[in-house]
Amino acid sequence: MADVEDITAVTPKDLADWFLLKKKLAEVKTAEILMRNRIFKFFFPTPEEGTNTHPLKDGTGAELKATHVIDRKVDEGELEALKAALLEAEADEKNNLHGLKLPDDLIVWKPELKIAAYRKLSEAQREVFDRVLVVKFGSPQVDIKIPKRAK
Repeated sequence: MADVEDITAVTPKDLADWFLLKKKLAEVKTAEILMRNRIFKFFFPTPEEGTNTHPLKDGTGAELKATHVIDRKVDEGELEALKAALLEAEADEKNNLHGLKLPDDLIVWKPELKIAAYRKLSEAQREVFDRVLVVKFGSPQVDIKIPKRAK
């Protein structure tokens, strides 16, 4: 990472240019999303989950490909409340045709870092624990806040 001294000075014009580009990007992104949804709904009125293909019939052999994503999240409270019903359904052989262990065969329990507890580790503890982490820096988030004028 470069030192602050190595970075060319940022002028008020640079900030203004960046602010305008950010605004244009948001406008273009919104327009792109609206157009993409319109195209998707036109060519794929009844999409299947996953990749859908539609030949463009323009003489080039090109195809329009669209991915229909269905995001499914587990409601942990509901899962806990229905545990008994799931275990009952598992025991009922005629309803459990594939011999699934419910909910274990349906739920992925993935480890997630508890950052508040991590920050409490001693230097020695952190040195050991850091070996299990994959750390990547995200893109910085920058914004300009304009204060409301006093009346």
